[in-house]
Amino acid sequence: MARGRLARPGGRLAVGIDLGGTTLSGLLVREDGGILARRRRATPKAEGAEAVLAAARDMAAELLAKARAMKDTAAGAPALASREIAGLGFGIPGPIDAERGVCLFSPNLGWRNLDVASYFRQAFDLPVRVDNDVRAATLGEAWLGAGRPYRTFICLTVGTGIGSGVMLDGRLWRGSGSCAGEIGHIPIDMRPDAPLCGCGRLGCLEAVASGTAIAREAGMSSARDVADAARRGDARAILVLGWAAVFLGRGISTAITLYNPEAVIVGGGVAGAWDLIGPIVRRTVEERTFPPNLAGLRGIFPAALGQDAGAVGAASLVLAPLEDGP
Repeated sequence: MARGRLARPGGRLAVGIDLGGTTLSGLLVREDGGILARRRRATPKAEGAEAVLAAARDMAAELLAKARAMKDTAAGAPALASREIAGLGFGIPGPIDAERGVCLFSPNLGWRNLDVASYFRQAFDLPVRVDNDVRAATLGEAWLGAGRPYRTFICLTVGTGIGSGVMLDGRLWRGSGSCAGEIGHIPIDMRPDAPLCGCGRLGCLEAVASGTAIAREAGMSSARDVADAARRGDARAILVLGWAAVFLGRGISTAITLYNPEAVIVGGGVAGAWDLIGPIVRRTVEERTFPPNLAGLRGIFPAALGQDAGAVGAASLVLAPLEDGP
């Protein structure tokens, strides 16, 4: 069985939480991949790191209480043994030192050198693993989603920011400093007046094609609003989404040329507008990618797990860890 697939169904459970810049998403996940409970709430990032960590802690506590209640009330079942909780996994935007569980820098949350793992170990006295949110989503898609048929694929999430995870020959590629896959910070708009990215540099892919950028350019509250307006025929919304799709296609083309994947999987909130942007992304990729790299590409398509991908992957950090690459 390929690395990252569970060899057997089992009773162990894990909590996975995706700490997004906009939304906190939490799941209670069984060892065979079954999702037993969900929680979602807005990320209180304007209140600072302590408030976000506390909100994630409360969410984890609710999910653990749910796990214990399910075991306690099952007919003839014993109370949940601590060994049946594999631990807690967290996905966080930005570069992460996964070995130590430290968030090195998260532009979308405003965090630097924050020891996330220690915070949650102290709160719950359980094993804790932390990784980049998109790498977690990549693991989720590899374990239970659209990445299952492939050994080498790229998973992008396009939401508040843009990130990617890279699976190379069945291994998650982290890079020498645990920063591999930061596709959102590829310089893509070279104009002197290009938009400023949250990382402090001009013209990053994230600054011109993320959900935040799409909403800003269209003068609307969210990328979903822009997509809805585009479907109604709003010319400005159509133009903004079209240019975002072109920029996204250019970024994906760069990644395909570098990694020669079998597939590119696109998730995040903006993937909900795939019917509008997908054809433009694919056309841009076909026009700009080194032709031999397209020969083995079997498709560019939306993620299968939707909003669950990041939290499923976070849970898999403790339930079904893959062998990591450098």
